[in-house]
Amino acid sequence: MGSVGKATWIHHLPKEGPEAVRRVARRLADHGFDLLIPCIKNPDGYIDYHGTTALVRPEFTDWDPFRVLTEEARKVGLKVHPWCCVFPEGDGSKLLQEHPEYVAMEPSGEPIGAGRRKTRWACSARPEVHDYEFAMYEELMSSYDIDGVHLDYIRYNGPAQGQHSRFCSYCRETFKKETGAEPTTDQATREWAAWIDWKTANITRFVERLRAAAKEKGQEVSAAVFSDYPTSIVSIGQDWEDWGKRRLVDFMFPMNYTMSAKIAIKRTRNHVAALAGAGIPLWEGLWNRPAMSTPMLMEQVHGVLAQGAQGIVIFEYYGLEDEDLKALEQLP
Repeated sequence: MGSVGKATWIHHLPKEGPEAVRRVARRLADHGFDLLIPCIKNPDGYIDYHGTTALVRPEFTDWDPFRVLTEEARKVGLKVHPWCCVFPEGDGSKLLQEHPEYVAMEPSGEPIGAGRRKTRWACSARPEVHDYEFAMYEELMSSYDIDGVHLDYIRYNGPAQGQHSRFCSYCRETFKKETGAEPTTDQATREWAAWIDWKTANITRFVERLRAAAKEKGQEVSAAVFSDYPTSIVSIGQDWEDWGKRRLVDFMFPMNYTMSAKIAIKRTRNHVAALAGAGIPLWEGLWNRPAMSTPMLMEQVHGVLAQGAQGIVIFEYYGLEDEDLKALEQLP
């Protein structure tokens, strides 16, 4: 590994066959990448590895792309952190097929993901949901030769009335039992502050559990987090500064997605400040959109590194052209 960390997310491993998967690992290693983060539990609920907790994606029932990837990555010196989209559960969700009552709800009482939106979410307050999502990480840490695990969608589904939602009956009843208060979206009340803290603690509880399990196995934890800290505490229940200060993760990857180098740089300053003194490597996540040229990408790369980031993570692999890889290879 050079002085600058280089990683990329890949949302779907190739379905063409084992050799296509091997080429991914070799291509990245040949250009000096340190880490590959493959999504092997997508928001649709399917898993892209041979586990028993969730439903295996139909295209992969006859071969295990993640097994192929980890074996090839080990040969070429590329680290792998499998990426699970923790709480989204779409049409392939074994959990919600067996327990539809676990679905997360909007403040209106409508299930998240109803109507035109395709992805449902499981209620992140329920211990049963935590157990299900955690079981996949246990399978990965126990059955594959990996360097660590990656957290993404470790949050609520997004802002409703400017804040994360989740008003299912379980949340209402449990919150009232523990605090004596009713959930509310009224930010001018004491109950609102307690509600935000309670829900944020549900997310952090999962991170704490994974940290303990990974540490026991000598494996790392990395996390993709929202770039707008501390607003993310209210909007999605994600207090990632707390995770860093408590060393619950080993790498922090804020998703600093923008076409503007100026914005990327200013966000990075905030991220560096948030993690000051934590001792956690900060790698900025940059979205290499189709409209972004290689010089534009490298302007962002050099800009965020100049602010104190120790590495970069590109979203995503399939957007990396050969010209991009050659430019990134020149980083020290």
